[in-house]
Amino acid sequence: MSHSCDKCQKTFSFKFKLLAHGCRDRSNFAHECYLCGKKFKTKAVLEGHYIIHTGEKPYECDICQKRFNYKSNMIKHKRIHTGEKKYNCKYCDRRFTDPTDHKRHEKNHYEEKAFKCKLCEKSFGHRTSLKNHYAIHTDEKAFKCQVCEKEFRQLGHLKDHMKTHPSLDK
Repeated sequence: MSHSCDKCQKTFSFKFKLLAHGCRDRSNFAHECYLCGKKFKTKAVLEGHYIIHTGEKPYECDICQKRFNYKSNMIKHKRIHTGEKKYNCKYCDRRFTDPTDHKRHEKNHYEEKAFKCKLCEKSFGHRTSLKNHYAIHTDEKAFKCQVCEKEFRQLGHLKDHMKTHPSLDK
């Protein structure tokens, strides 16, 4: 399916590229989204932003065909298939596929852990981590799989479990 500009007839393979085309007002060099008014430094970044509005997912994993709105998300996803863990913790032996998870983990080694469990004295750097920890003591399983009804104490465990339902992962 192609999308063409009403003013100059140029065609684009994805709607977000047409929206970023900018034929509407060439004087606006600030690269402003005409849908929400948000401004961007470059046309390329504005083009990527339009995906939020269109919901398009132009990048596809060649292994499982799952689609993504950003190329960087697809590249990160592909590490699931390869098992690549290129981010190493400099404080321990743990390795990570995702740089954000890596940084979050390393903070645990040096950041003050101000949130202490009143039942076992274990400390956490974030209030939500402490809240999740309390589920261990209460045996509460607040996260339930909508497919097979299996229950989990932590959202991350449910997300990992959802990967076992491949038909939902697309």
